[in-house]
Amino acid sequence: FFQAEDGIRDRSPSRGLGDVYKRQEFKRYKQIPFVADNFHYSTFFLGSLAPIFKIDSKHSFNERTLLFSSSLILSSAVAISLKKITNIQRPDASNLNSFPSGHSTTAFAAAQWIWEEYKDSNQLLSLSGYFVAVASSVLRVIYHKHWPGDVVFGAGLGIISTKIIYNIFPNGFRNKNFKLLISGPENTAGGGFVFLF
Repeated sequence: FFQAEDGIRDRSPSRGLGDVYKRQEFKRYKQIPFVADNFHYSTFFLGSLAPIFKIDSKHSFNERTLLFSSSLILSSAVAISLKKITNIQRPDASNLNSFPSGHSTTAFAAAQWIWEEYKDSNQLLSLSGYFVAVASSVLRVIYHKHWPGDVVFGAGLGIISTKIIYNIFPNGFRNKNFKLLISGPENTAGGGFVFLF
């Protein structure tokens, strides 16, 4: 059983690393606005539509989309698995999947993606994703959805995942004969994927 700080014994089973944080009653914090909660997706739309305004990207629309999707698959697989393993309670005590921040992971994966695509043609655009990612991550902390460490780790995970994909496919998927296999046991968290060349 868990020994609470106030001396009250909690006889419920241990919930992993989530017990590092004191279990607390659910607090009704102000709900995060819809726009702020989905702000991090704006980077993808910005990066996808930029060529319409005569801003050159490194890859074609289809290539950019495949690269971004691949980085999201990789980062999300790791993030979701860690959430299930660590069981860290959110600051608002709403659930036990605080670590790492999925919003931060996605936001910084997108930020690195737009940097890779536009760093040679438009520095301002290429850096814009990081401004969006930082703002989105800070909002997650302000609205008590995550601990600071959750968003910092998520940021690193998102950036590294995108860099891995761009290192594996520096020229995109052109002239690549591959199959993407995604599988995972039923009713379990996580999964795996394999590129066959």
